Amino acid sequence: MSLTSNQKKYIRKSITDLSIDKIAKAINVHKNTVQDFLISENYLENNLKKIEINNEEKYSNEEAIFLSKSMVFAILIVLIFVCYLWTLGFKFVSDDIYILKVKNLGSIKVIFDQPQIFLASLHYFVVNKLVGASPWLYRLSNIFFHGGNTYLIYLIVATISFPFVAFFLSLIFAIHPILIESITWVTGGSYTRYTFFLLGALFFYIKKNKKKHYYWYSVLFSIMAISSSEKAIIIPLLFLLYEISFGKIKENWKKLIPYFGITGIWVLFYLSQIGNRISGMEMQSYGQVKTLNPFFQIPVALASYIQLIFWPDKLTLYHSEMVFTPLQFGFMVLITLSLFASIGTSYFKNKQIFFWLSFFVISLLPTLTPFGISWIVAERYVYLGSIGIFFVISYSLVYLVKNEKTKIIGYLLFVICLLGLMTLTIIRNMDWRNEDTLWTSMIRTSPSDPKTHNNLGDMYGRQGNMQKSMEEFKRAIEINPNYADAYHNLGNVYINTKKYELAMKSYQKAASINPNLWQSYQNIAAIYFSAKQYDKALENMDRAIKINPNESGLYMNLAVIYLQMGNKVKAKVVVLKALEIEPNNEKAKKILMSL
Repeated sequence: MSLTSNQKKYIRKSITDLSIDKIAKAINVHKNTVQDFLISENYLENNLKKIEINNEEKYSNEEAIFLSKSMVFAILIVLIFVCYLWTLGFKFVSDDIYILKVKNLGSIKVIFDQPQIFLASLHYFVVNKLVGASPWLYRLSNIFFHGGNTYLIYLIVATISFPFVAFFLSLIFAIHPILIESITWVTGGSYTRYTFFLLGALFFYIKKNKKKHYYWYSVLFSIMAISSSEKAIIIPLLFLLYEISFGKIKENWKKLIPYFGITGIWVLFYLSQIGNRISGMEMQSYGQVKTLNPFFQIPVALASYIQLIFWPDKLTLYHSEMVFTPLQFGFMVLITLSLFASIGTSYFKNKQIFFWLSFFVISLLPTLTPFGISWIVAERYVYLGSIGIFFVISYSLVYLVKNEKTKIIGYLLFVICLLGLMTLTIIRNMDWRNEDTLWTSMIRTSPSDPKTHNNLGDMYGRQGNMQKSMEEFKRAIEINPNYADAYHNLGNVYINTKKYELAMKSYQKAASINPNLWQSYQNIAAIYFSAKQYDKALENMDRAIKINPNESGLYMNLAVIYLQMGNKVKAKVVVLKALEIEPNNEKAKKILMSL
């Protein structure tokens, strides 16, 4: 309900003398309408006088924010630990192994390899120095950052809304299963880290009027957020949104300049790297990266995230099932239009709802580009943006709780919601124990993704079931005939079943699709070596080394070929090269001593 100008004047005049309940009765509106107006006026943030709220309870905004803060923090941490601490013994899965292969990971030089995200590289360097290749500390850091994010959300929402809403929201954020990918998955941890610094920047920006140095803390945290992930480039838009919603944009616009300037530099850099990013993705997917139609991408993405937040029953690493009936797609369009309509109407009726729904959309902008360099839907993408939808849910539950007629229903819904989300989170976490459990779970949610079948083929191969392994690799190739990795892996199965001619054809097909797949050239060389065709073995091993000149094992294989050909001089040269790359290679040392 919109307030008239006279009602607004009455609220401003009476707020220091009357409770919100009494003001609402006097002007014949709901008390939430009065509260929303005070928020939109930034009254609770800037007025330091104590005011009366609900049942004559007096407290200032500062007191409200930190009301039982230690208890709130303890509750949140306990819930997070119950859901996630038991996952520390889980293995590396999927892309996690590539973290250990980062160039210069064991040296501080690693931060200079990608200076635009030096904080991310520094994080991996420190953890690697402490525990090496063990995954537990990588995952524990994700859990701690998630805990920090959860408490920061409580502080922020309690500042610009009300502590009860903040408490409900932070509880939901702490345990919702859609966030698992950013916490349990080591690679997804970058989302918890950049979110922590971004929320810290937002908190200090909101509090900038309390102490001047808070503004510079906000700028520092913004730099740290962008240095953790390019997804943080939306920071200035969020701060602009805050000023539009709760601040005074005419007075504070100059304070936004540093944020736009800092992120502008990062944006220009990332725009210059889009070509390299597309080339890399084309090499991985063995096909041209297609631009996305925003009229398809945006409704599917936004509607999917909202659906997964309200009903998280089809969580998966690969959201690849993107074929919809006209009715399904029409429903997604309807959800998206409803979202934007809610944002538009709430601007005039409820600035809190306007801010958080807009927050949800803005946080997703880096992944909603038409360049085809991101997944259309990925659960980790919505780690930050989910706060916006959680706010609407929490706000609605508090509305029920505040009403005497619906109080019991509100509390009952909230308890059921929490218990259900915790149960789903614990069950979903079980899928992340190791690669076998993860790939097995994905056949239920992503059956048409060739990567699913390729990973299952690898799993069956490790288990010794070569027939099932072969079937899965062939299924992956059937879905994507240009899937080089599947051809290469199928060749490995043929090797294990002693079908060398079929293996040769599979490796050659893989190498023809992806000329940079050095493993295929290495295996082709091995087949030729077994057939005593040393010249062809040498030729293919040289190709592998040209592609990957820093792999010591390739030089060792080359040395074996030279020795078989009776060329000890060249064998010694390549053995020395292997030792140069890997000084502690005992096999290389033994061969060198024998020469």
